[in-house]
Amino acid sequence: MSTENGGSAFPEVSTHVDYHDGSDFRFANVYSYGGMSLHQWYAGLAMQGLLAAGEYSAATAGWVAQEADAIATAMLTQVGDKS
Repeated sequence: MSTENGGSAFPEVSTHVDYHDGSDFRFANVYSYGGMSLHQWYAGLAMQGLLAAGEYSAATAGWVAQEADAIATAMLTQVGDKS
């Protein structure tokens, strides 16, 4: 997991299965990649909460984004401390 963005919150999953001739043996590789970062997910949730609490006006749009980013960063710090 990346310490900067928390890794993927919703990665795409791809599976590759190889069949070997004459046997029932199968080998599967599962890959996950891309998707929204965990930091982006936390920031979106924080922004949703701030907006629902009435902490928004046209003059404070930048403040809401900064606060949501700070909350997301704090969440990743807390999760990192517990893992």
